[in-house]
Amino acid sequence: MRKFILSILPVIGLLALAPCVQAQHPFDYFNAGKYMEFTNNVGYLRYYSPDGLASELKGGRLLFVKAGATPQVLASYDNIVQISLRLFQQQYPTWTKAAQDEWNKSEMDSTALNNWLGTDMDTKACFFFWLGNQTMLVGKTVPSEFGWGYNLATAQSLAAPGLQKFVTFRDNCPTIFQTLQPQVQDAIRTIAGYDAKALDSSGSGISRADIEAIRKAAAVIFLHAANHQLTK
Repeated sequence: MRKFILSILPVIGLLALAPCVQAQHPFDYFNAGKYMEFTNNVGYLRYYSPDGLASELKGGRLLFVKAGATPQVLASYDNIVQISLRLFQQQYPTWTKAAQDEWNKSEMDSTALNNWLGTDMDTKACFFFWLGNQTMLVGKTVPSEFGWGYNLATAQSLAAPGLQKFVTFRDNCPTIFQTLQPQVQDAIRTIAGYDAKALDSSGSGISRADIEAIRKAAAVIFLHAANHQLTK
């Protein structure tokens, strides 16, 4: 299950981890955005033990801190973590409808995110945060849908908004796009190229082979982010 709508961690000391400085590097924003998509999916979280999940989410919070997230963003993250840790005390298949609804409604505060990142995609913070988020979506979440028991139609529906975002990265962010490594530019172009097929109502949409090709292109972006080489 994935939350489709975007809008106090109980571990001693975490609330004291306020952001100290603004992030200097694109990969800091990328990693925070990538992690937000990770926390948005039951499929990623359901197999952790309670202690393992608490440790994982504690580490994820540090990514937001490193990226210079505002106290409002961190408070929103902490609220999601608090809900997640409580709900995942029970095995996901045993969740009640109320628990599922609470999970689906727990989301990052979109206003806080916009106040932190801005809304101009052609700026470092906004571009790289959402690049990380949407690369995680199309490069890992969508391909994982099949292993999580969902069908092609579900994967297509999930991929469509992400592919549109890659068109934005390619076409509407000239300042930032030209700073990217050529391989990252090519990977974005490759992923964006599937948008037309996904939106073509006369066709069957992207195929599983297309999803695999998108995954491989996303892997190039992930590799450059891991090596701190997103930009020239």
